[in-house]
Amino acid sequence: MQKTKISSLAVGFFSILNIVLSVILVTKFDLNIKGVAYGTLFSALVTSVIFLTYTFYYLKKFTTIKINITKLLDFKKIKKIFNINFNIFIRTILLTFSFLWFTYLGTQIGENYVAANAILINLVFLSAFILDAYAFSTEGMVGYSLGKKDLKLFKTIVKNSFILSSLTGLFISIIYFFINQYVINLMSDIEEIRKLSASYVIWLILIPFIASFCYQFDGIFIGTSQTKELRNAMIFSVFFYLLFSIILTNYLSNTGIWISLCLFMILRAFSLYFYLDRIYQRFN
Repeated sequence: MQKTKISSLAVGFFSILNIVLSVILVTKFDLNIKGVAYGTLFSALVTSVIFLTYTFYYLKKFTTIKINITKLLDFKKIKKIFNINFNIFIRTILLTFSFLWFTYLGTQIGENYVAANAILINLVFLSAFILDAYAFSTEGMVGYSLGKKDLKLFKTIVKNSFILSSLTGLFISIIYFFINQYVINLMSDIEEIRKLSASYVIWLILIPFIASFCYQFDGIFIGTSQTKELRNAMIFSVFFYLLFSIILTNYLSNTGIWISLCLFMILRAFSLYFYLDRIYQRFN
């Protein structure tokens, strides 16, 4: 619905409430790790109730909301929604596994490599969170263009979103080029880990731009509910990522791990580009 301010407010409210409740339950009530768990649970419940209520009253401005049990239990529609979400679930599990595999490969080389890679991969995740903002906003807009059957608008959104995302990715890469040593020193005070991280910093600089394309494709395919293709593309990408990583790590050690990760991002983008015509066909 492109209500990005409200979604941002929901995330911010949940995060702040989570921090406050967790601190209180851990420090004041001595609940230790259970306090963190309860804080997260209660924050999620409160946030859900508040913003579901807001959503209900917001939608009432545009349509009449009637609770009809027969319509709610339309199993064809339930099955369709389940399939869409299940495909995203499979895709996300595979994506999570890929980063766990990245960490696992580091453990096969040595503890210092795990530590150095952890510093750099967290900075990669930071850039991903920034670039995902374009993907999230694109989801709503491409969904809107598909609903209107406006192919021209869809192509304009896709073109502009890729330009913005890739330029931002390039900008982040340039920033990392200049400040990488400062950030690494901030994240570790162990000189050996600092030097090891610095020796692989080229991959940190390259990945934000390279990965910006696959992040944006994710937003386009989720926004148009083409989740089957999203799932299949991820299966393909993960399979070859595992294959490349085993071979390259064997010959190039830690450099092979980072090359494999870059290839994984490229494979995700190309495999989704292969399916792009299926979205175009839905405008006919």
